[in-house]
Amino acid sequence: MIFQLNLAAIVAIGGQAAWRKTKLVIIVPIQGKLGIILGWWVVALTNYEVMPTPLGTLVANLDDTLHPFDRRELSHSGFEDLLLASLRGVLIGFLLGAASAIPALVFERDV
Repeated sequence: MIFQLNLAAIVAIGGQAAWRKTKLVIIVPIQGKLGIILGWWVVALTNYEVMPTPLGTLVANLDDTLHPFDRRELSHSGFEDLLLASLRGVLIGFLLGAASAIPALVFERDV
């Protein structure tokens, strides 16, 4: 019983100390994201022909967000097609980087 109380006290004190350290770390990213959205909104309101507001973008993409795997038309792929295209781009980039870096490392060791 005493061991459980001591353990609970240690966890509570550790949790309070961790919260004191991370409170600022949690708040700062939220302020940054809100600042970006506010900046986006200001630019969108001044150039409404060129750029939609964040709320307009959310409304226009709400169906895609709620149903990501649906195929709608030929020009609009489902989520898995977009994911595969992205992974293909990452793989091609990695292979091109490796193809140029590995020979450079091999020739550097020979010199």
